[in-house]
Amino acid sequence: MDTSYWLERWSAGKIGFHADFVNSQLKEIWPFFSIRNACSVFVPFCGKSLDMVWLREQGHKIIGVEVSELACRQFFEEQNLNPEISENGPFKIFDKDGYRLYCGDLYEMTPDMFPSELAIFDRAALIALPPADQQQYVNKISELAPPGTTMLLITLRYAQNAMEGPPFSLKPENIRALYSGTFNIQPLKSVNRIEELQKFKEQGLKEIWEDSYKLTRAE
Repeated sequence: MDTSYWLERWSAGKIGFHADFVNSQLKEIWPFFSIRNACSVFVPFCGKSLDMVWLREQGHKIIGVEVSELACRQFFEEQNLNPEISENGPFKIFDKDGYRLYCGDLYEMTPDMFPSELAIFDRAALIALPPADQQQYVNKISELAPPGTTMLLITLRYAQNAMEGPPFSLKPENIRALYSGTFNIQPLKSVNRIEELQKFKEQGLKEIWEDSYKLTRAE
């Protein structure tokens, strides 16, 4: 699944993956991580997520990466912000009021683009990728995350044979296989979201579990 797939989805307005609300597990769990307000939060495949707005309201500066320029522009338009736009290598950068969105390819990012104190929020990045691409993504996140980085990872789990992804189903054993080499993994909470995610119910799913994990980059 290459970038053209996502660019076409944004261009056609087929963005059912975009949530028009802040993720409830983010709001519930994040305060217990005791992450300093001064710590920046990296949001991979950020789209125009409202989760970034909530995190910014907690005092964090936001660093996002998104392949779609349309998504980046829509985020700032919908937040009534007029960003400064610059270019750095392969990236177009949108910057305003503590939000910095890199429009470009995650895999071209380098560790020097991030501060030494960093947290990560992944609600829709890993599950957007087919299994064949997930390890490459995890390797890149591991490369970018400084030792000690805390990540809140939120995934979905359902009968994969009942529906084609994205989003792709991930079990706890998948998370262990992907991250255990570089992150310490702590499962947090599982919630059946089938009544809230009607589009999945309409496709015949009986349950779809939203699982959250606290991951800490090993020293």
